[in-house]
Amino acid sequence: MATAFAAGNFTTSLNTPNVASSSDEAGAFTPEQWSNEVIAPYKASRVLAGLVTNWNFVGQYGDTIHVPTFVRGSANTKSAEAVVTPNATTSTLTDVSIDKHIEYTVLMEKFAEIQAMPSMRRAYIDDAGYAISRKIDWDLHLLGRSNVTTAPAVGGDVDGLEYGDAVIGSDGTTAWDETANTNAGNAAALSDAGVRRMLRTMDDSNVPMEGRSFILPPVELESLRGIARFTEQAFTGESGSGNTIRNGLMGDLYGTPIYVTSGCPNVQDQAGSNDQRAGLLLHKAAFVLVEQQRVEAVQAFLSEFLATQLTWHTIYGVKEVRAANVIPFIVPA
Repeated sequence: MATAFAAGNFTTSLNTPNVASSSDEAGAFTPEQWSNEVIAPYKASRVLAGLVTNWNFVGQYGDTIHVPTFVRGSANTKSAEAVVTPNATTSTLTDVSIDKHIEYTVLMEKFAEIQAMPSMRRAYIDDAGYAISRKIDWDLHLLGRSNVTTAPAVGGDVDGLEYGDAVIGSDGTTAWDETANTNAGNAAALSDAGVRRMLRTMDDSNVPMEGRSFILPPVELESLRGIARFTEQAFTGESGSGNTIRNGLMGDLYGTPIYVTSGCPNVQDQAGSNDQRAGLLLHKAAFVLVEQQRVEAVQAFLSEFLATQLTWHTIYGVKEVRAANVIPFIVPA
């Protein structure tokens, strides 16, 4: 039975008449080059995926991993001639389902493959790497929600009700309220006090300092650049070519690295406006990313169309395993 594809699904010859310009893309590839070269742009585009706990499950069978969630014990006083005090085992298991299989596919007619310039290869590889990494980062971002009721598509809006345990950026302690200010929400930009308060919250929860990261939308990077102590050399401790003022990078906030990504979700207030963004103060132990199949290139020739189908795909699962190790915060868009 022939595979059903629409005309616009194909990459056709550059001089084919009556074909929309969106389909006028073609490249000459070899499968080995596709498979190897897509890894570089994929890793370069990753932000959040590189800041969480990564588990390698490649080559293993099964669809679920049981992750031990360790609970710290206590040191007890030993009295003379008395028995020791065993710590009670209170650790739990968290199940991580490997339930996500995503792909990026292009179709190339043989006519186009022969005639087109091979330089288009880089465009396909870059786009595949970007699309796959953005999807994985998006799934990790959504783990910051406490009241999950929807499954927004990549770049879609998230209902503010789902961020039930988020705070606002200005003070780091006031709860996000999507009904405040006549249903316009109470989102507020990050401030020095807000940063310090969120860091203190993690300190009070015994979250290790090493492994923490701020994940910000671009709008907050703009806000922080206007606060002198976040850019002055005396605060960042940078010098030479690494100076924040000279190269435009934010560096650290009180020793915590700051990462900026456009993948931070848009958040809707009760009035339905999406003029808020969600950021995260994250420790790497908060989320787990399990990869069962790393990005792989697959090629198939469709003889009924005289076309080559090129697909890059990956299999993975994500899960929040330590709620105390992440603080979502809401800021204006």
